Amino acid sequence: MLTYRICSIWLTLLLLVVPSLRAQSETFTAVQLRSDLHYLSAQLQRHHPNLELYTPPADWDRAVATLADSAPQAADIHAAYRWISQLSAVIRDGHTHFYPPAGTANGKLLPLDLHLGDGGLRMIHDLTPDPTHPPGYQIYRLHGTAVPELLATLLPGLPNDAGNPQYPNWIVQTLFAPVYRSFYGTPARFELDIATPEGTRKTVVLAPRTAEEIQRTRQSRYPGARGGGRPPGIVFALDSVSGIAVLRIGTFYRNARREPDPGFRRKTIRAAFRQLARTQTERLVVDLRGNQGGPIKNGNFLLAQFMTERYRLVEAYRKRTRSGLRPCAGPQRGEKKPRRDAFAGQVVLLTDGGSFSCAAIVAGAVKRTRRARIIGEETGGNAACLAGGGRKVILPETKIRVVIPDLRFEMNSAEVGTPDGVLPDNAIIPTLADILAGRDPAREKARTLLQRHP
Repeated sequence: MLTYRICSIWLTLLLLVVPSLRAQSETFTAVQLRSDLHYLSAQLQRHHPNLELYTPPADWDRAVATLADSAPQAADIHAAYRWISQLSAVIRDGHTHFYPPAGTANGKLLPLDLHLGDGGLRMIHDLTPDPTHPPGYQIYRLHGTAVPELLATLLPGLPNDAGNPQYPNWIVQTLFAPVYRSFYGTPARFELDIATPEGTRKTVVLAPRTAEEIQRTRQSRYPGARGGGRPPGIVFALDSVSGIAVLRIGTFYRNARREPDPGFRRKTIRAAFRQLARTQTERLVVDLRGNQGGPIKNGNFLLAQFMTERYRLVEAYRKRTRSGLRPCAGPQRGEKKPRRDAFAGQVVLLTDGGSFSCAAIVAGAVKRTRRARIIGEETGGNAACLAGGGRKVILPETKIRVVIPDLRFEMNSAEVGTPDGVLPDNAIIPTLADILAGRDPAREKARTLLQRHP
């Protein structure tokens, strides 16, 4: 059965894989880059079910020709990656992913967690061995590149659906360091031009660190802090005083190795809902923020626990054939039933730009049935149509890898082509001050609403 595998694989590779020494030292000519571009264009046109959804064929041909004309005469692997990933802004599909050539070493990263807001970057966690700078300082330039120029390169080169900026913004905010490494590489030292919260400007130099060193520092210095990838698989908490339970689901993937986190476990989900029934708890917050998807059957398993009427995840599937797009079979299509003992109390659903793929499909099903109030931010992806499945293509010259989806998921066929993700009923975006103070305004709003309506 087809499952959503693409996104988590892509993020794992961003975190753990860097180009091989050979790829890092090799220089590619404009002829080689154009050869890869035309090879990729042919593969996309042959297999991608959504390539023409937002970009008509004539516009695609013009975009490819324009990009070919801009090929640098000589490029290392990072320059080649920056150049060809510009196609993401034309493909406009969140499940089409570019990542660097396979390598064998685990490279080093910028040891900071950053906040993206108001067109700038600010430091929220100093992950160096000996922190000397207070949180909140603004970064104006990173290793010679002004931040506006940097963001104008990173954001269009990241996966998005129909131009929805939520998912690329979330990626930059949550995984800035590995994304930067893919686009620019890792220098021996990072030079940052910063301004402190008091307004003092200066240049600081930071040594890169491994992902393992950074994660250990984050866990010890900022326990419970977000950053560094997806949140834990399942966390369930029941407040006996307020009578509100919180079920956070960080992924719909099951980690077969169980370490360091087991991921999505059906037994854990069932245990949580049995506890709700046993304690007669009637108010529940389901938190899908940062959940980038997984097998759609697991999304359906979650919905069946608390939906109170029949629902749909996916209306139709289509694949590209030689004669065009054709209907086809796919997982979890059609009308679904909730469990007979499904939770019937009040539900609030939390989403953000990292609620992507299967998580966005779940949020869409909730939205269409009005089963729960959705609080937070617009999801990543698209509420009506996504692409999934996929084949990995290795570009012949640069060895840059591209995952091309081959199956269209239509969650709402009547609205295919519209630009938005699943929109919240109450839009709440955490500010820098919220993050630095450890506040969670979306969860606080959820609690307020549930307490107001017993």
